[in-house]
Amino acid sequence: MPSQEFTTSGPWVWPAEVTTATQTTWGGGGGGGSGIPGKGGGGGGARASSVVTKTAAQTDVTIGAAGTIGNAGGLTSCKQGAATDVAAAGGSGASGATGGAGGTVSSSTGTSRFAGGKGGDGGGVPSGGGGGGGSGGQAATGNNGANRSGNNGGAGATAVTGGYNGGNGGNSAANGSLPTDLFAGGGGGAGNGGTSATGRPGRCLIEWDEPIPPSPPTKSRLSLKAIDVCLLGFAIAGDLGGLTIYTNKNGRKIWYDFAPPDKPPSWNQIRQRGRFVQATINWMALTTTQRKEWQRATEICCQCQTGMNAAMSYALRHDEEIVLTIERQSGLTLTRPTIVPD
Repeated sequence: MPSQEFTTSGPWVWPAEVTTATQTTWGGGGGGGSGIPGKGGGGGGARASSVVTKTAAQTDVTIGAAGTIGNAGGLTSCKQGAATDVAAAGGSGASGATGGAGGTVSSSTGTSRFAGGKGGDGGGVPSGGGGGGGSGGQAATGNNGANRSGNNGGAGATAVTGGYNGGNGGNSAANGSLPTDLFAGGGGGAGNGGTSATGRPGRCLIEWDEPIPPSPPTKSRLSLKAIDVCLLGFAIAGDLGGLTIYTNKNGRKIWYDFAPPDKPPSWNQIRQRGRFVQATINWMALTTTQRKEWQRATEICCQCQTGMNAAMSYALRHDEEIVLTIERQSGLTLTRPTIVPD
């Protein structure tokens, strides 16, 4: 099954033939506490997922930030336009010695939602800090971080299936630890005299089924021939029934058996088709005046391409130097279309 992981915010362009995709999000983990000698651990981010139906050309993914010390982690979301399809809440930051709450189901969006675990409590002088909470999982709420035990820090939450762990709390005079997993867990609280850890950032995973192409039509049994093809006085070219017809360099019409592909397109071909569709959408998003400027520039530079070709090439290849050369030679300033991600 094809998939794309997001650890930073950005767009996901829907492949042309894909109509549904499973989108899974984890909110950012909360940071450990500050101020009190033995600090609490941060809460783990929630997990949310849904099978989403395509309603736009792309899905905008926002990755929830890691919670800084004493602050909550960010919301991770997937949107088509203004509509939120899936979102997972971030865990709360610890408040002094009290561990932060996990990201909540009520603040998340999706058909499957599981809260993050609570951070463990610190407290006392001298004392250790609380462990960070784990993120929500595939079918379970995240585990809670352990409370401190005297001068010993509490252990970070162990990960549930499909989730991430929390950071360990620091012993007396020691710092709290980051979660060993890279996403969504709460930061460990510090012991007295130490510094708490931040949480981990959120994550998004989008998965979809590779489309099954239609079966190719049956090939014609006609053999290859070179003849003049004319019907009622009209010249014919292209596909006609079971034939493909074209004009050769000598001006003669050539016809042969129509030969469609005999195997389905590769995933890379499907992805490239989707990129070309998006480049066309980005070109049409320019104003009429902006599109005319691209056309004028290519004509002034005597290029063997249209303004649309040049602008779409920029959107697909991201070659700024070529556009700067066209601007310099034409004396025009061109508005760039939005770049299509690789």
